Amino acid sequence: SRQALVLSSIGITYYELEEYEKALEYYNQALPLSVEIRDKREEAFILSNIGQIYLKSGEKYKAIEYYNKTLVLSREIGDKSQEANTLNRLGQAYSDLGKNDKALEYYNQALESHRIIADKQ
Repeated sequence: SRQALVLSSIGITYYELEEYEKALEYYNQALPLSVEIRDKREEAFILSNIGQIYLKSGEKYKAIEYYNKTLVLSREIGDKSQEANTLNRLGQAYSDLGKNDKALEYYNQALESHRIIADKQ
């Protein structure tokens, strides 16, 4: 919905201003609207952005939770670009936690996804 897009855009602006609580407030308003109209691409985008806020805020496990939701949706709708970016962000979150084996697993999946995308272009 247009309302979800506007709310999400406001969230992005607050994120860029590093006002993460405000950004979360707007993303959390946009998310149910995207779910309601079954816009899974927008839903995945918002979930990913929420994950990014949690990662920046030091809440790594919460970030991973949102990235995993993003990954499921991205795969469901076949959005290879979002999938690759999410795999990379999962790698970053696990790396930040010092779980390097898990981080490498996700980074390698991200690399493979990016190669697939490049081959199709």
